[in-house]
Amino acid sequence: MEAYDTALLDLPKGMARRLSLPDHAAALVSLPLSSGGLGYRPWKSHADCAFLASYMHTAHHFSKLLPALVHRVPPILDLVPATSTPPPPPPSLQAALTARAFVRITASAPLVRDRLTGGAPALRHAQHALSAIVT
Repeated sequence: MEAYDTALLDLPKGMARRLSLPDHAAALVSLPLSSGGLGYRPWKSHADCAFLASYMHTAHHFSKLLPALVHRVPPILDLVPATSTPPPPPPSLQAALTARAFVRITASAPLVRDRLTGGAPALRHAQHALSAIVT
C-alpha cells in the first residue's frame, strides 16, 4: 500500500517539477482542501476506518439478506467488549480482522466506540465520520 501513497504524491511532484517533495510539502498535500491542502489522504489514515465501516454496513444488512448466516457477522461492539473481560472468539475471519482494526482505531481514538453506539443512523457516512475522529 505504500505504492498507493507514492502514486498519490507523483501528481504534486509533477506539478512542482521536482523529483521529491520535502516532508513539510508532503504533509501540506495531505491537508484537507478547507485547510489549504490538496486533500490526499494516505492509506494508513483511513484503511482501518474504511474496513470497519464496510463491516458495520454488512453486519447491519446481513440479518435481512441472509438470516441463516447472521451469526457469522455480529455487530462490532459485540466482538470487542468495552470492559476488561476477554472478547469472545470471533465467528469468522472477517469478524476477527474487523476486531483487530477496531482495537487499532480505539487505541489512538477512544471516542470511536461512542460514535458506534448510535445504531443505524451511525452507518451513514461512517467511514468519513470515523476518519475524522481518528485523524
